[in-house]
Amino acid sequence: MSKFLNILFIALFSSILYGGLIFNELDITIGSISEENRKLKEAPTRPENLEDLKAFPAGFEDYLSDNFTFRPILLKTWNSLLIAIQESPIEKIFIGKQGWLFNNYNDALNQYRGISKMNLKLFIDKLIDDNNYLKEKNIPFIFFIAPNKHSVYSEYLDVKVLDKNRDYDRMYDTLKQFKSDLDFIDLRSFFLEAKKKQDSILLYSPYGTHWSNYGGYLAYTEVMNHIKVYEPDLYILPTDRMKFKKCVGEESLLKQLNAYMGAPDTVNTCMTILKPTKKRIHKLKDVHIHTTDIDNDLTILLIGDSFNLHLTQFYKESFKKIIFTAHNFGNWDRALIDRYNPDIVVYSMVERTLTKKNAEKETMFGFGKED
Repeated sequence: MSKFLNILFIALFSSILYGGLIFNELDITIGSISEENRKLKEAPTRPENLEDLKAFPAGFEDYLSDNFTFRPILLKTWNSLLIAIQESPIEKIFIGKQGWLFNNYNDALNQYRGISKMNLKLFIDKLIDDNNYLKEKNIPFIFFIAPNKHSVYSEYLDVKVLDKNRDYDRMYDTLKQFKSDLDFIDLRSFFLEAKKKQDSILLYSPYGTHWSNYGGYLAYTEVMNHIKVYEPDLYILPTDRMKFKKCVGEESLLKQLNAYMGAPDTVNTCMTILKPTKKRIHKLKDVHIHTTDIDNDLTILLIGDSFNLHLTQFYKESFKKIIFTAHNFGNWDRALIDRYNPDIVVYSMVERTLTKKNAEKETMFGFGKED
């Protein structure tokens, strides 16, 4: 019996190997094309000298490995088996409870555990300096941290917390000790309260990294409530101009896993704006300029990342002009203030950016170059 199984295994292996080579030669595709988040190796060119000849075998082996006909099917099958035993095939993605997925970008899991401690003094000194600079120009400055999904939906994370006093908490406490007049929005506490009141509407996608449209809308309304202190007549987009429906939501992490997981449940809530204000977008090297037909002359400067950029769909209902620029880990260009003369500046960073890993590279505050 064992001899028969050995022969069967050899026959199966040979069929896969040589069948793949034959299908490659005939340009026949089996299954879907590869969904790996990288460029596959190309066939090496014909050797023209001795050095090329020496490098050819390794190059051809890499090409054959990446472009093997059965690779997409075998890879997806292997990834699916790993996920079935709660093992992620990708180091940067963590599989939580009930199928929830969490990213581990910027050492986010260790940050959640409380073992990634950054030097907050540099960060806070820079924030206060920005605030003072804008105060001299009579421009209100508002700062918030977009909380990680880990912080809002921690019940789906099966990891041990070693220290609950995380970077977010330490920064908030330190800012209070500084007694700075910096307008800092504690968006994490706001989200946790909103989650209790509206637990049927998710603030983050279970399968992505960003907040949902509804989560983004709540962030917008909280920021706007702070802005109205300086601009009392400012219009805030109401919920009666929204259309809600069930949907899957963002699936960026799910797609990266490249596995047979089936269609996810429509647990998220999508939200679209009814009769949205039209905007014109002008993209320059360092800024995106959104111009609307809103009946006011107010300009808001958004300094941030993809989380703040996501909110432009709501800000365009409240401002004539929205200027967006990247925070560049604290090294944003102050020349933008004189160039665009904003009425309000809103600066944000996603929580996972506040990590010891970034601080050690000295990129957070513009003292070094980002990798």
